[in-house]
Amino acid sequence: MGNNESINDVLAIVSKLGGYIWTIVGIALLGMVIYGGFMWAISSESPQNIQKAQSILMWAFIGAAVSLLAFVIMNVFSQVISGGQLDFSKIVW
Repeated sequence: MGNNESINDVLAIVSKLGGYIWTIVGIALLGMVIYGGFMWAISSESPQNIQKAQSILMWAFIGAAVSLLAFVIMNVFSQVISGGQLDFSKIVW
């Protein structure tokens, strides 16, 4: 077994795990958005409760952005390690 084959095996496992992780991140984001929206809806115009709800929503989206950045970094890293070329055509602007 060559070194390149073992690296590709590890990358295949990480790629498969990435799909599961994205599902978990998506469910967590949806849950936090629903929770933050619910907290905002029942805040009864209390500035402290509105601020808490806004904070929940802000951190949920920051967490999603960090997760997306980690995904992009890991894809670039895996392409560099495996010797492939970087393909940015899949990114939608």
